[in-house]
Amino acid sequence: RFGYHFRPGKEAEGVMILNQFMCDVRGLTRQWSVKRGHPIQQGARVPTLPDAAKGLGMDGVTWVREGLVDMLVPTPFWATTDFDIPIELWRERIGSAARKVILAPGAEILVRAYPAAKPIETDITSTRGFAAACLQRGADSIYLFNYMDPGPMTGGKDAYRTLLQKGLSLKTAAKNLRRHVVTYRDTVAPGMSSDVMLPVDGFKGGTFRIYSGPKPKKAAAFVVAGLAQSDGMVSSEFEITVNGRKCKPASDLADLSLFSGVARAVQQQCPSDSIRDGYNEIQIKQLPGESQQKVVWVELRMAPE
Repeated sequence: RFGYHFRPGKEAEGVMILNQFMCDVRGLTRQWSVKRGHPIQQGARVPTLPDAAKGLGMDGVTWVREGLVDMLVPTPFWATTDFDIPIELWRERIGSAARKVILAPGAEILVRAYPAAKPIETDITSTRGFAAACLQRGADSIYLFNYMDPGPMTGGKDAYRTLLQKGLSLKTAAKNLRRHVVTYRDTVAPGMSSDVMLPVDGFKGGTFRIYSGPKPKKAAAFVVAGLAQSDGMVSSEFEITVNGRKCKPASDLADLSLFSGVARAVQQQCPSDSIRDGYNEIQIKQLPGESQQKVVWVELRMAPE
């Protein structure tokens, strides 16, 4: 789980150390599989990007290629769920050996829009968004970390029971309300960007690429921009586009329990047929008329009709 095993500058040596460690442990699992009379499998957690993993000493690509693991879990450390895990890149780097293992991207129980933000527990709609994106990108399974009894997530026991009973298949995720949240990468190698996109000043605006999984067949899509508490917040106006097409203002979201640090949740509806498979580009900019606002949360939500 802990991504930083080696002193800065020693990561390359760490690759050799951990490769040998994984080989030794694999040898033990094989020995004890024979003794116990059943397979004993081996899995490993690694950071969400292949280069981040190897750059910190965890060469997950090699572990799969050399048959050292049965399951690989690209996942953040703890600070936030990463809604943009490139499973297709892992498969490309691993090659044909990827068919022999379970690739199971991991979701954390927490969501932070940026490092200094206060964390909030995920809810079933954001978990569905995570699953829809990852499964669309080629994940075999979804790995949930810190989703512990009795009711670890926003929504409590009822939400958790629904999650356990209905699961996170692509079909289930796609036919229910799902949210795709802009966060960042909490564990990267030296010299790599954490891809922090928020907060942004309203007049400057920002562009956000959100991987939202399959294009919805019968669903309304909305962009939500969360604003921090500020003078002029209530009456400030924004121009929001998705893939270059202008969105239509909708009613603000009254329930702010799914957001962190948000005093107003501006919502705009995306034009019909504007959402694409995979990545969608969202642009948000404040219009003149009120004092500058700070955008601290961005998400794309799909609401089946």
